[in-house]
Amino acid sequence: MQPSAFVLALTAVLGINGTAPNVLAEEAAAKKSIATPIVLRISKRLVEQMTDEEIEFSLPVTERFGDMPIDGTVTTRSKVNVTLLTSNKTATCLLTASGKAHATLTASKGPVTAYGQAWIPYRLKTQVTFDGVKFKAHPVVARLEVSSQIDEISTCRNGPLAMCVRRIAARTIDKAKPELDAHLYNRAKHKFEVELAAVARELVDELNSTNRLDEMIAKHFPESKSWVYHVSSTDEIILAAVGPKNATIPPFRTRPNGTMKASMDLWVQTSWEETLVINASLLWNSTHDLLKEVLPADIARSLAQHVTITTEGNWFVVTIGRGAIQMALEEAEK
Repeated sequence: MQPSAFVLALTAVLGINGTAPNVLAEEAAAKKSIATPIVLRISKRLVEQMTDEEIEFSLPVTERFGDMPIDGTVTTRSKVNVTLLTSNKTATCLLTASGKAHATLTASKGPVTAYGQAWIPYRLKTQVTFDGVKFKAHPVVARLEVSSQIDEISTCRNGPLAMCVRRIAARTIDKAKPELDAHLYNRAKHKFEVELAAVARELVDELNSTNRLDEMIAKHFPESKSWVYHVSSTDEIILAAVGPKNATIPPFRTRPNGTMKASMDLWVQTSWEETLVINASLLWNSTHDLLKEVLPADIARSLAQHVTITTEGNWFVVTIGRGAIQMALEEAEK
């Protein structure tokens, strides 16, 4: 059950208890009243909860440089951070990760074994954009550097011969170092890109599975064929407003720090007549009662704990908590 289905369910119930919002909207349009914009808001907190991930891997390295084989392992662990980019024309979420990967290396040739390590500081980023209908992940940009070193050269030779063998081995390894660093760079860069892309792809899949705004609008607002999506984002909120090209979206109330209380909410601007109908329905029906009209009783009871239906001025508001979204994601995975 997708979160937007709550809206569809409630719309169906309102159709039973009174005049359906889309019918009144059509009547209002016929009277040339104010357009009815629809606004979906998604909090940064929800995006962060969906990307509670780390870039963590252990990457084996096995390569031969000339006649000298080198084996090792590259390991790293870093948190994926979420930043919403402020814009009144786009809705963009930036995923970043940074850290310093470490590689342990062993090179062997004949009687000589060399031990070394490499450090790989990195910065990764990718963007997830929202056009009002779908979230989309963009290519990962990875910036990194590689610095390797020899820590020890051991040999089974003894005496002056051992010193000579170590010097020859050191020169051989130094000669292979640029090629080794390039190999580590390419292997690590590809792995970083794959790992962060997987995090972005999972986020996009989850966000898209919780958003069916276009389907709801097409079904309940026939006049919306000429409507357009206006998207924007602050550092705390992703917003998609749907309405005529000349529709203006009033500022929404937020907390003093710019955050919103809910994980996600849907606002539908109504006429005062529609608001009276909705308030009358809410007065006589609890959220649980409304939902169980179209859902099994046990599901309606569970969802009612995380869904709040209210009106604010001439806005009809469906507030969806994290618990309801989690239930929807679990249902989508079945």
